[in-house]
Amino acid sequence: MIVSCPECGARYRLADDAIPVEGRAMRCAACKHRWYEMGPDPVAAAPSEPVPEPAAEPVLTPEQAAWSPDPEPDDEPAPERHVVLKTVVALLLSAAFTAGAALLWVPDLPPLDLSRVPWLERVVAPPAKPKSPLGIVFEVEPQPVADGRTLFVVRGAVINPTRAPQPIPRLEGRLVDPSSKIIYRWTVDPGRTSLPPGGRAPFDTSAIGESTERAVVRVAD
Repeated sequence: MIVSCPECGARYRLADDAIPVEGRAMRCAACKHRWYEMGPDPVAAAPSEPVPEPAAEPVLTPEQAAWSPDPEPDDEPAPERHVVLKTVVALLLSAAFTAGAALLWVPDLPPLDLSRVPWLERVVAPPAKPKSPLGIVFEVEPQPVADGRTLFVVRGAVINPTRAPQPIPRLEGRLVDPSSKIIYRWTVDPGRTSLPPGGRAPFDTSAIGESTERAVVRVAD
């Protein structure tokens, strides 16, 4: 049997039983048009002689026709892959151009004055820890011990050279190797928490380390 596309007129040669009496959905391989083709009427009398088919029109084989049954004849055909890709590319380009234009339109903003927003100034640029005006003087006496290491005896004092009482910050003893890397830390207690003007708070502490190291006393970080 011969089936013709009602949209573009393309013709397809199909088996006589390819389309049932109740019909089936068809799709044209040439123009992608879909239609519902009814099957032959079994009551109608078949012609006694076969009608010759026009040889001038090209007729496609079932393999070339690429028709397929469609359970939902009213459904819209799925978009071609290249159409979807073009749509996605167009959307991405549009978004990129829009973002670029927005960046060009952003006006130059004045620098932020953090002094007008004190709490923001503390968050963005927290105030530096004030440096203590107190001074530290000390001397180190190395003493060898039985296991070949060295006992560093550190004696010194914290001095207040100002004319106002000053709190004593937390002091820290440190053992430092020749490359100035801190090997060991410990707390140094001067026995007081503050000093009057011109006051002095002595301390005496020690630590065990290698003979290549040296001991110092600093304000704790």
